[in-house]
Amino acid sequence: MRTLTRQCIRIALSSGVTLLAALPSYADDFCDGLDTVIATVPTNFASIRGEARKSDPRFFDRPFVIAGARPISINGAACYVTRLAGTTPEYSYECDFPGPTLRADIRPAMSTFAARVSACLHIPNQSLDLSAPSDRNPLASSNLGPYRLPVAGVSLDVGLMFPPDGGQGTFYVRIAGPG
Repeated sequence: MRTLTRQCIRIALSSGVTLLAALPSYADDFCDGLDTVIATVPTNFASIRGEARKSDPRFFDRPFVIAGARPISINGAACYVTRLAGTTPEYSYECDFPGPTLRADIRPAMSTFAARVSACLHIPNQSLDLSAPSDRNPLASSNLGPYRLPVAGVSLDVGLMFPPDGGQGTFYVRIAGPG
């Protein structure tokens, strides 16, 4: 009986390794995009920020876009770099991603999105502070963020925004230098 059990365990383990090897990993375009943006923080996103807008040089047109990002308005950009002179940090990069269509789905969807970003950056789930410490009212937290993720030398927040009309929510990733 023990031999049969050991054989079953060996088969299960070898099957599990094969199954794990076949699953897609988080080393995908989304994760690669996050890595690209984070790598450019020390240079204020110089290689990815696009060109300063002629009408308002605080904003940069056509920056690098992380895979999956979508604009939240018809003529808007999916990702944008902003420069606010006299602030620390001076430059920030933000991308918007489609969120849940139903308000009932927002909490699990926000947790899943934050976990996805964390997995890309190899941050263990227990490092996520789901109490939303940056929320405007920590005593009545929405659990929708922004969540600050622990990334050395970088300010990285993820969160969810809803338009006032109750339309579809939008996830965002905001990356800046340490502030």
